[in-house]
Amino acid sequence: MSLFHQLLRDRAAEHGDRTALLFDTETVSYADLLDRSERVAAGLRKAGIGADDHVALLMDNSLDCVFAWLASSLLGCTEVPINPQYRGQLLHYLLQDADVTAVICDAAYVAQLAEVAGTLPKLNLVLVGGDGTLPDLGGIRVGRFNECDAASDAFEPVAAAPERVILYTSGTTGPSKGVTHTQRSCLTLSRYNAEMMEYGRDDRLLNFFPLYHQNARYTGVIPAIWAGASI
Repeated sequence: MSLFHQLLRDRAAEHGDRTALLFDTETVSYADLLDRSERVAAGLRKAGIGADDHVALLMDNSLDCVFAWLASSLLGCTEVPINPQYRGQLLHYLLQDADVTAVICDAAYVAQLAEVAGTLPKLNLVLVGGDGTLPDLGGIRVGRFNECDAASDAFEPVAAAPERVILYTSGTTGPSKGVTHTQRSCLTLSRYNAEMMEYGRDDRLLNFFPLYHQNARYTGVIPAIWAGASI
């Protein structure tokens, strides 16, 4: 079982129906956070994504983005969150540099992905959010992320997996550089942040950073979950 999977299971057992996430008018309890993350992970696995894959996210902040991220962490694959505003040569560079094999993206970013997909030999699967027409990306398989979210298969935890995250720098001195982390190092940072800020179950955090950024993920969402707070 991946480290983040264990975290979600522990907090669901401890906090159950208490609110974990709020987004616009939607709320997600700790129990629902685990259930939906496992359901999406089962759907991603059924679509062909496994622990050996490098999975990039090209998504705006949304609950779909949160669950695509957490489901990827349950699979233990190498996660590659990417600024969805990147396009052209820079987007191609990041996807190639990170050896990306699968992309989960919002429909709004399919066009810029299509511009570079044909020159990424390791890319074999693209899952698109929304209900629009799916693109033809040549020999690359294309599916709907919503179908993963609707999966009914039970999720079997992974026995062993890389549990890596590649976060890209802002690129002020050249192309963004991929920094490889582990789920353990990210959880260590999150725990430290929660402890130093003295977050507790009565706290509610506010995030306005993009979810491809370390700040939103590991000084926001995961510290809140660790502390039994909400965000």
